[in-house]
Amino acid sequence: MNEPGDYLRHWRFYYDPPGISTVFVRKGSGIHYGYWRDTPDEKETLLVARNDASKNYEFEMVAGNVFDAFMHFLEKDFQGTPFTATAVSNAKKSLQKFLHANEVKLESLEKLRLARSTKVVCKTFHRAGIVVPFNSNTKLGYRPLIESDAEIKIY
Repeated sequence: MNEPGDYLRHWRFYYDPPGISTVFVRKGSGIHYGYWRDTPDEKETLLVARNDASKNYEFEMVAGNVFDAFMHFLEKDFQGTPFTATAVSNAKKSLQKFLHANEVKLESLEKLRLARSTKVVCKTFHRAGIVVPFNSNTKLGYRPLIESDAEIKIY
């Protein structure tokens, strides 16, 4: 699949929202993984999301860091052959060894998803929702659009 546009967008896919920064791509497909950031400096809501641009524009939160995302990629998206099975197995073992040696803590994906879902103020077509600051005293923050989802999808 050829991506429309050029790659001066730093591997941003055509329908990627601004909060996604592509980390790795499965060559020859629309499958890509990227850091999902609600705000550039907040680390609490940093997740790794997966999308298959050849199928749809919906994102799936798959990991809390790039190491877990790579394991997810090897298990779900990597198209191996009998000749690459040993290399994939060795890569998984090496990654586990690296994580243990460097004391990298892998947080529960469900815990991270729950923490982010409590901050989502609006649903979106890509299914990840929007997180924006909201002041409950002044009631300022996200405001609903005057157009419905059905009316927006027409365009």
